[in-house]
Amino acid sequence: MFALSVSELEKLLKGLVIISSAPDSSWIAESINTIKKYNLPDVSKAIKKMNDEPTDNNLKLLFYECIPYLFEPNQIAAGKVILEQNQYNIMTRLWGHNIFHPQFKYQWIPDKLPTLIIGSSSDKTLPMLLFTRAKEFQKSNIKMVDLQDVGHYPWLAKFDEISNLMLEFMVLVANKS
Repeated sequence: MFALSVSELEKLLKGLVIISSAPDSSWIAESINTIKKYNLPDVSKAIKKMNDEPTDNNLKLLFYECIPYLFEPNQIAAGKVILEQNQYNIMTRLWGHNIFHPQFKYQWIPDKLPTLIIGSSSDKTLPMLLFTRAKEFQKSNIKMVDLQDVGHYPWLAKFDEISNLMLEFMVLVANKS
């Protein structure tokens, strides 16, 4: 998301890779549909606690409550390892939630810049459909890859596939330079 909010990047980059992201704030409304579709647990108490007592630890606890949102059932063990290794910064979360995310809309679309967008239809937080339904991102320089049966962290289940995609992309970018 952040890369698409800085239009000056297009002149500086040789290529752009976007993983598990969105082109705009439509993901917020989409998350309501996702909660119903997958019958996800209510995390409102954890959100309230984090908002009432905004600490790094309460943010971490919220992420643990959101495990079903972030990981497919077969990825939960590996997901917990990732969550344990993460650094949690409540100030960043509050800035994103209150300022950036509600009004986010891409400020640029790569025109000629080779771009690889990797996501998953089964990502319950930022599903790939957010990009695939955005017609303005349907361009010859933008390749979209929709991985199946992975959550918000697709490399947990598809590391080799993502590695191969990245290698192919790096070769493409190198050949264009």
